[in-house]
Amino acid sequence: MLLRVVAGFVGLATAHLAGVRISELIGLRFGDVDLGAEAHVKVFRAKGDKHREVRTGRRLIGILGPYLAEVRHQINGAPESEVLLVDHQALGRRGGFPDDAMRAVQNSFWAEWSKGTDYECVRWHPHIARHSYATALLEQGVALSAVQHLLGHAHA
Repeated sequence: MLLRVVAGFVGLATAHLAGVRISELIGLRFGDVDLGAEAHVKVFRAKGDKHREVRTGRRLIGILGPYLAEVRHQINGAPESEVLLVDHQALGRRGGFPDDAMRAVQNSFWAEWSKGTDYECVRWHPHIARHSYATALLEQGVALSAVQHLLGHAHA
């Protein structure tokens, strides 16, 4: 159970720090992530059957690196799976998190994190992570058209 929670946290961080949709997140493959000098996440099979590449920052590398090096291989069946975020309870379904399971894990993180804050009554949904990614980029001065492109919007 703990490994599933860790994978769920890594998923939430990836959604927030790379701006991916939940369907893209659960579809990420081990080989879609490069944590080298030009660190990036390749998003295949995105909405509208598009592909894109999103550069990642040090924060995501700091989360994905230890997950890949120290955690992922401990999950039953992970070494045989191509899926980045492995759910041992779903190994019969290619090893990846089912959409509803990833949402449930993210909901529990939100509920725990928001206790006692102004956000406690805000209803969580995975798209909030994607919106916060876009907002952070805009606040850093990234052009709207560049943000739209990173998010994979059709009219970017």
